[in-house]
Parts: sequence; C-alpha cells; structure tokens
Amino acid sequence: DGSTWLHTVCCAFRHNHAGAGRNPELRTLFYRLASFLNIPVHAIFVFDGPSRPHVKRNKQVRAIPHWLATIFQEMLAVFGFAKYEAPGEAEAELATLTRHGIIDAVLTTDIDAIVFGATCVIRYPEPPGHFDRVGVYTDHVIASAAGMSHEDLVLIAILSGGNYDVSSIPHCGIKIARGVSQYKLGQVLIRAFSTKSQREFVDFCHDWRKDLRRVLTTDLEGYLGRVYPAVANSITDSFPDCDILQKYIHPITTFSSHSGTQDVATTMTSQGGSGYHTRSLQPSLKMLASFCKNHFGWDGDAAMAKMRATVWEGAELRLLCGVSMSCRFEQSNR
Repeated sequence: DGSTWLHTVCCAFRHNHAGAGRNPELRTLFYRLASFLNIPVHAIFVFDGPSRPHVKRNKQVRAIPHWLATIFQEMLAVFGFAKYEAPGEAEAELATLTRHGIIDAVLTTDIDAIVFGATCVIRYPEPPGHFDRVGVYTDHVIASAAGMSHEDLVLIAILSGGNYDVSSIPHCGIKIARGVSQYKLGQVLIRAFSTKSQREFVDFCHDWRKDLRRVLTTDLEGYLGRVYPAVANSITDSFPDCDILQKYIHPITTFSSHSGTQDVATTMTSQGGSGYHTRSLQPSLKMLASFCKNHFGWDGDAAMAKMRATVWEGAELRLLCGVSMSCRFEQSNR
C-alpha cells in the first residue's frame, strides 16, 4: 500500500524535521525500497484512487494527492518496481489481487486487508528491513485455527466499529463481536446482501436484527460467556448500514464493473506495471545516482559509498534472478 508508506514516513518526521537532514521523508522511502531490492520479491505498489471513501475513522480524507506521491512514484520507477493507482482504496485493490492470484500477499502495517478478503497478509516488519521477523496471516489459517471466515471478519468490523463506522453498536467491542460471529450470523447477512434486492434485504434485516438481539440476550451456545441485554437494546432499526456493507463486501476496485477503469492487466501496464506478469524491472543505477544527487545531495565518493552499501547488492540479485529465469525458460522450450 503505497499511500500508507507516504503517511507513515510523514508522521515519523512531524517533530524535529529541521534536524533530520535534507528530504528526510524521501530519504526514508529510499532506504525502504533499497531493503526491498535486496530480497527476491516482485513488489507492486498500489496507491489510493479518486473513488476512495471520503471519511475514515471519523476523519475527512484529503481529496488532493499527497505532496510526496509524485516524487515517490518517480523513485519507484527508477528502482524498477511496478506501481499503479487503484480506482478506490489501495488495501481493497491489493486484497482483490490476491483473490485473483495476481499477487501472493499484501504487505501492510496492519491486517485490515483481511477484512477485504485478502488471502494472505504479511505485516511489515519492525524494525523496518528485518524481513525475517514478519507475521504472516492467511485466510486458511484464520479459518482453521480461529474458526473465522471472511464473513465473520466483516461482521466483527460492522459490530465493533471499523474504518467506516468507529462507533457502530455502542459498547460492542471486539470480544463481544467475536462471540457473536461464532453464531454465524455473518454468513447469513452477507449472503442476503449479495443475492437479494434492496427491498428484500431491508425486509430480511428486520428478522436478522431479531436473531442478533436474541443471541446477545440469551447466548444459548455460550460463545459470549454472558448475556449483554444493554448492547442488544442499543441496536437501532437502521443497523446494519448498507453503505458500509457495500464498502467491505463490494469495494471499488479495478475488477468492479462500475469502477470506470479498464481491466487490471491494462491498468498495470499503462501505469508502469507489467500486467498479470508482476515482473520487476532492473533498477537504473545511473538514474538512481542522479536522483540521489538531486534530492539528497549525495555526490562523488560519498555517493558511491552509499550506493554500494544500499543498492548494488540488490541490483546484482535482480540481475542474477533474471538470468536464472531466462535459462529456465530456454530449457523448457528446447
């Protein structure tokens, strides 16, 4: 999620910016990309697009592009990494790419992408660059170990509050929502939302809310550990919000029929990616050196030393991987 990277580095330098040197945010992004260059992965950076939600976590989302976005995308191109702008939220786009088998995993600072249906999420390592210290979450493991499906996760989000509705049902936290999800009300709700007309879904929700209140006031299977009549009484007749369900279940992505974009292969190719073949390009060392000179003031022997320490190993790795892939292709066609 390229947009998250931008916001993260800017928050890190909110204080003491003057003492952090020249272009500290961009320099931090450079070192992060250099660490990616040193591992054998094809990284695709996806950015939030014009149809992303206008409000998240009760905060207005800025409609104008991030001030670092253009120069960061220029740096991505010099490094040889694929990039493109999603029609909506980058997280939803990346989750959809995993479901279609175009990418293997979503690398992110949290696991919100799982709620969008991502099949595999890797949490960004702390400290950054230590890729042997990552948490990996797959839909299969979550289903088998925790007994939670994608529908259960969506239900937990709308009950306890998520990006689109932080309050949701008053006093219904994650623990209560998790217990409710074990009654499999999420599967029933999402199946109805996906198959019924709007009028039919409104009628369905009348009975579904009765079931939800009954679960909270009786807890017949003991999943909650106790009853929560106050929470049940706080459920309004407008719950659940159809707009919020739509954002979780059918978010706007390149695959959406109403997204107003072409297919994902064309989008990735036209914006710097490589279609369904998510191949990275060899970094341009000459252009990287020029970029660093212009934006960081690195020049002469000092620039050579920094490039040797950060970029050369990764560039060689990419070159060797390219030769290896080429040899395999030639052998398979003999």
